Amino acid sequence: MTITAQDVIDRAALTLQDVDTVRWTTHEMLMWLQDAVRETAAIKPSTFAATIELSLEAGADQVLPDTATQMIRVLRNTDGAAITVVERHILDVMEPGWPTTAVVPFTDAVLHVIYDDEAPGEYMVYPGNTGNGSIQAVCCVPPVITETTDDITAKAAIVPVLTDYLLFRAFSKEAGIPGSAARAQAHRALFDVALGNKAKSELYSNPDTQRGKAARG
Repeated sequence: MTITAQDVIDRAALTLQDVDTVRWTTHEMLMWLQDAVRETAAIKPSTFAATIELSLEAGADQVLPDTATQMIRVLRNTDGAAITVVERHILDVMEPGWPTTAVVPFTDAVLHVIYDDEAPGEYMVYPGNTGNGSIQAVCCVPPVITETTDDITAKAAIVPVLTDYLLFRAFSKEAGIPGSAARAQAHRALFDVALGNKAKSELYSNPDTQRGKAARG
């Protein structure tokens, strides 16, 4: 099933009773939808999981392409040889200085990958690569949303989740109107619950917490 940005915007506009996107413009909706995609990718990277080929630079240190935000799972060398994930400290203990070619000769093939969720755009390979190798990995590749016709590559179940985010932003814009702030919080809570973001869902669904935030200014 192909999901477009327009599909999500239409759902939100229907709930807002603004099917012609007059009060909440298409331009706004597109910006909020890109925000929704970014937050979804950060909270649950597997939502936009895709198997891609990563061309390697010379050396041990590598970076993901701009289109990918996080490595979810490493698969294999492009030529088929398996790759395992290891902790860096294990290699540091066994072969200090391993990232340099003076200690471990660089090769085309990768034996191990090291990556850390705290630095999602970076990873390391062992041995260091000649710059001629490539690997396959499952990465988070969120779509870039700039037009209503842009595709959202994900399962159809993501549509109501992204719709809730749009409604959260739309009702937040109307925070001065009675009831709008509560509706905004409710849709934000639904968004977070759907993605398993428990801490945020409790924050947005607890009226006492919201009143406390308002009182603190």
